[in-house]
Amino acid sequence: MCQLCFINLNNKVLNRTWAYASVFANSKKTHEDGFGISANGDFYKHEKCAWNLTDWSRYVDFITNKPVMTHVRKASLVRGNKLVDDVKYNHPFISKNLILMHNGTLLRKDPLDFPQYKSDVMVDSEIFLRVLSEIYEKNGNKLSDALEKAMDSFHGKFAFIIYEILKDKYTIVRGKTALLHYLKISTKKNNEITPIGFIINTEKDSLYNSLCMANNSLINSHGVEIGWENDDVVEALEAESIYEITKLSFEKVGELKENNEPVTTYTGSRGHTYNNNWRTENFSTDELRISRELSTFKNKWEISLEYLDLMFYFTFGTGFLSSTMEDYELFTDKIIPSLNKFARKEEKFLLKIWKEIRNEKGMGDINLTKKFNLPFPYFAIDRSEDLYSYLESNEETIKAQGETK
Repeated sequence: MCQLCFINLNNKVLNRTWAYASVFANSKKTHEDGFGISANGDFYKHEKCAWNLTDWSRYVDFITNKPVMTHVRKASLVRGNKLVDDVKYNHPFISKNLILMHNGTLLRKDPLDFPQYKSDVMVDSEIFLRVLSEIYEKNGNKLSDALEKAMDSFHGKFAFIIYEILKDKYTIVRGKTALLHYLKISTKKNNEITPIGFIINTEKDSLYNSLCMANNSLINSHGVEIGWENDDVVEALEAESIYEITKLSFEKVGELKENNEPVTTYTGSRGHTYNNNWRTENFSTDELRISRELSTFKNKWEISLEYLDLMFYFTFGTGFLSSTMEDYELFTDKIIPSLNKFARKEEKFLLKIWKEIRNEKGMGDINLTKKFNLPFPYFAIDRSEDLYSYLESNEETIKAQGETK
């Protein structure tokens, strides 16, 4: 998923420095699909990873003493599509009244809703903004009410930073599963400590990394040291809550529930479309069997949902949630037994080496496939030395590349 950061330090130099630091710190792991920065109704976004760019003064020179929102993107599969390599897919997304940054994945409860917004050309965040903006305009520009009504049509994971253009007002929203952490910031100069604002960031570790980068930069360039209230205390915003921003802090003003129950849509014998919440009581016996076998397969090989989603995408051309019952049956009855049989000889070895790689490198399944050139799927290898040869040769390549930089 993506990484969000909200910077409210009430000073142009501090805001610019931290914007630069946050984008770098948040893109350090696997967020390589572009970034965006927005402040005072203006924005800059780029389709490349922040680590590959220099001359950062031109990316942040529009930032003033007003709040800043930054976003680094890790593209996810939505309805079988992974939209990358074009700046139009990066955050922020802008409508007439709103600017939005989003972390998570949102799907329409009914795929037939909002047919004017096509998921093969628009990412989920932009579709949600279009729906939200329409409701916002029709309901007297009341953002909390518009968010609640818009979310009735979506399910999934979310955290938002939203700027109301005409009101010059920022709102932070955290769902249930997408974390947001905050740290209150002060400056220290000549032993004088002055509270100046706060930072809100998706990951706690990245928040500390950006703090170190910003602090070093400010000490070297301006002789200013950043401090924070209650050393080493980073707290999470309350789940399913809406916050409005004040000059030095933020205030909870409402709640927004997260609906994580995927909805399956199928066509009946008369061509009608039905929606059933994905709950046990709505499953047939065969559907429950498939669900259990997919879960067993995932747990046996220690595969994340992200990797399973990629397997379905490469096999059927659609992501896991948007596949058909026929796809699930084929995968469960034909593909899983074949993969299990093929990899059985090296089962203990594969599980051991795969777990070690993930723990040591701290990477997700898909990124390992990409970075280490592991074959897809990784466990379909019948000889242990094949896996070693993939890792060793690629590690040498990575080391050689690092020495030339």
